[in-house]
Amino acid sequence: MAKLAAAETRASVREESKKRRLEEEEKQAQKRRQREKDLVKRREERERAKQERDSFGRLASKKFTSGVCSVRARVNDEREGVEWYGCDRGDGCKVGGWFHMVCLPESEQESLRASLVSGDEWVCAFCMEE
Repeated sequence: MAKLAAAETRASVREESKKRRLEEEEKQAQKRRQREKDLVKRREERERAKQERDSFGRLASKKFTSGVCSVRARVNDEREGVEWYGCDRGDGCKVGGWFHMVCLPESEQESLRASLVSGDEWVCAFCMEE
């Protein structure tokens, strides 16, 4: 009877050990899957940033100051949800050449929208005064 109890105890210990080992392997597998997901996410973010740089060229990393509200940010500042529009005078613009749509007066917004639709140049009100 004692031998039977000892055998059952050893079997129980082996079973518990096997169960702990399987749980540990599952935890490691979960960590590995999470690391792989994180790696894929970082690669996608790098690829998106590269595409952004390619599409905006040198403007992607350069900061500009808005001609109306004086906020300083990048032209493609999607994280902040800010739409930037440039005066077509570029470097010749009196106030720096970049504007947030929401900061422009209503008449300027209409003029800008019309130029976007028609493909015409848009010159800010500051440059129009010349």
